[in-house]
Amino acid sequence: MKTRRLIGSVLAIALAATSLGVVATAAAPAQAVETVQTRIVPGIDGRPEFSSYSKQPAYGDTISVYVDVQAFVNGAWKNIYNGSVTVTEQLAGSATPTVVASNTSAYVSDSFKARGNATYTVSYSGGTGEYPAVNYAPVQATYAGPAVSRKLTTKTISGKHAGFKGKLSPATKTKITVLKKKGKKFKKFKVLRSKKNGRFTVVLPAPRRGKFHWRIIFAGDSRFVGSVIQGTTYKGF
Repeated sequence: MKTRRLIGSVLAIALAATSLGVVATAAAPAQAVETVQTRIVPGIDGRPEFSSYSKQPAYGDTISVYVDVQAFVNGAWKNIYNGSVTVTEQLAGSATPTVVASNTSAYVSDSFKARGNATYTVSYSGGTGEYPAVNYAPVQATYAGPAVSRKLTTKTISGKHAGFKGKLSPATKTKITVLKKKGKKFKKFKVLRSKKNGRFTVVLPAPRRGKFHWRIIFAGDSRFVGSVIQGTTYKGF
C-alpha cells in the first residue's frame, strides 16, 4: 500500500511540472507594423500625369497616363512597386466613372481614347514592403484631363462655289461662326448651324483678285471645347 501511494504522488508532481512548463513558454505579442505615407507623382519627368501628343486632342485621339507611387521611407521619398493602381474617368455630365487603366504594380504607363472633357482619379490600394516590413498607406488623387474637342472631318468645295463641308463626331447640332479678316482683325461674317447628324456645309465668297482670309469657330459645350479652323478663298486661273 505504501508503494502505491508513492507512485500516485510521483505522477501528480510530473503533471504539475508539465503544466508550469507550458505557462513559462507562452509567446510575446507581435510588434505592430509601421504605416508610411504615400503619394502619386508623374511617371515621366517633364510631362503631366495625363497628356496628349495632339496640340488640341479631339474625340478618338490618344490620351496617355504616366503615374508612379512613392512612399516616405527612412526620411526620403522612393518609388515603390507593391500594391495596385486603378485609373477612373469621370466625363463631364456623366454620373458614373469608368475604369480606363490599371496595373497590379504601383505605377501606370498606359493610354486610352479621348471621349470628352473629363477628370481622372488615380487610386492606390496600399501594400507592404521594405525590411523591416512597413505598410504603404492607400492614397488617391484627382486630375483635370486635357481639354477635348469634337472630331472635325472636312472636305474642300471648289468650282462654282468655294468653302468646305464636313461632319462633327460625336454628332451634334451646334453653332458655327464664320469670321472674315478685315485689315488686321477678324469680324463676324455669318452664323450657321450643323445638322443634328453633325453634318455641315460652309459656302464662302472668293474675290476676283487676291484672297479672303477666314476663321471658322465651332462652338463647344459642357462635354467638348470648341474648335477653330482657318483658310482662304480665291479665284483659280
